[in-house]
Amino acid sequence: MKEILEEIKSFTDNRIWVTKKTRMESETRLKRNHIVSNIIINYYTFAVLAFSIWSLVLDPESYVSKYVTLMTVISSVGLFGVTLLISSLGYRERALQFKESYLKLDSLESEFKHLSRSAYQLSKEDVIERFHMLEKKYFDILSLSDNHDSIDTKKLSINRKKEGYELDLISYKKSQRLGYALIIGLFLIPLVLVGVLIYIS
Repeated sequence: MKEILEEIKSFTDNRIWVTKKTRMESETRLKRNHIVSNIIINYYTFAVLAFSIWSLVLDPESYVSKYVTLMTVISSVGLFGVTLLISSLGYRERALQFKESYLKLDSLESEFKHLSRSAYQLSKEDVIERFHMLEKKYFDILSLSDNHDSIDTKKLSINRKKEGYELDLISYKKSQRLGYALIIGLFLIPLVLVGVLIYIS
């Protein structure tokens, strides 16, 4: 019986708990991505409208007016493409899936703990059978949503300071820097275009 209880505890601690916490990290990341993507879409929508209004007050025959009109069209097409891309990524929907998943895993973790506490009142065969049923339930819960990204596993490793987390920290910081650079670049593009237009005019 002791070996079975150790296996149950190991499964609870190393599989269910870790998956639950990792999916919490996934939900947080996806919610943040959803907010950032909405800000970017609104920012570019404003930029397109600003370019359109600017082109209305310029002399239609001037070189600058033609350049502003061209930039407006290119920005509009880019905005359309980015909007489609972001909507296809489904950050909000996936975040909700991960939330539902970790709530179910939390409930399952409670069932595993209850099995551990009540195991000595059951026969060895009953404990094995219940353990097997709960394992199947775990895999059924996993099948209801996408798997989390490796960056979420790294974040959990860093937060818990697990063995070898230093390597995960280096990789995680590199990913963060790339993400920040991309976001800053996206925000700078319209400002650079405005600067070029002001210089030309």
